[in-house]
Amino acid sequence: HKEKITKWRCVLEEGQEVVLTIDESDDVVTVETNPMPLTSEDTDANFLFYSGKTLKICGKQMFLYDRESNRVFDDRMMYWFDIVSKTRSTMELKVHLITWYDDNTQGWIIKNYKFNKVL
Repeated sequence: HKEKITKWRCVLEEGQEVVLTIDESDDVVTVETNPMPLTSEDTDANFLFYSGKTLKICGKQMFLYDRESNRVFDDRMMYWFDIVSKTRSTMELKVHLITWYDDNTQGWIIKNYKFNKVL
């Protein structure tokens, strides 16, 4: 089972990083941040990534996931990640974040986060 665990790291800026631990056997992703909570200049990242958050990979997308109820929140009411590309050493995620306060974005903020494999 251990060989099915991978870790991916994204450095947002100096002193701000996100680590995703993916259990490939059940497609569950656990988020860790350093520091906890993030204090990045990327305020969206501070909201999207926090230690202890769990995501579920469904095809080429990741959604919020509640382990206790085994429930995937795929109604897209707030945000989700698209797995744009994944190689042996890199993974790029595109986040779709629905906002109700910024008319200029027409309700969507789309950003990309690049991760490098560390394990």
